[in-house]
Amino acid sequence: MPPPDAPGQPDADPILDGPALAAQYPPLSEPDAAALLRQAAGGGEAGAAAVARLVAHHLYLVAEVVAGQTDLPLPAADLFQEGALGLASGLEQFLATGAGVDRLVAHLRRAVADQIAAAVARELEARSEEARWVADGERLALAEAHLRHTKGRPPTTGELALRLGWEEERVDRLREAVSRAQAAHDLELLETLSVLDEIEPDDE
Repeated sequence: MPPPDAPGQPDADPILDGPALAAQYPPLSEPDAAALLRQAAGGGEAGAAAVARLVAHHLYLVAEVVAGQTDLPLPAADLFQEGALGLASGLEQFLATGAGVDRLVAHLRRAVADQIAAAVARELEARSEEARWVADGERLALAEAHLRHTKGRPPTTGELALRLGWEEERVDRLREAVSRAQAAHDLELLETLSVLDEIEPDDE
């Protein structure tokens, strides 16, 4: 029995409704998957088409893995997109091994789960780094205020580094980041005030 025709190929744009997309591509029978694997291994346009169909008909694995995730820092749509990337990469790796079709689903499910786990880890690290920058910015502001008060002048980078136990480069980078954030805040405040100035006062 020839593999079923896919109703289309997965959209390359960000996926907004992963489960609905996956539902368009039912799981393949083992004989159909094996036939597509042989076609994919042959390369060329037919091989590329077989790879695309294999990816499409295994999107249900992505939907299942995403559905099993809870309390994660990324929206489901982002997780589905990451899982789809892992699916495509996992299929490429599977084809390179020449393994049998009986191992396909387990390999792809693991590739999807690994990709999603890596994306979650990156997001958590980014949030942790952002929190560290905020905390360091507060420490810098306190140290700067204290030294300004005790010395009667703005402290140097070296003095701040010594008090905080940081490298001078770190102090400079953080001062620059704080300055940019303050400038952006001031600009936003000025824009808000300019809008308020244009509002006609109510007649008494």
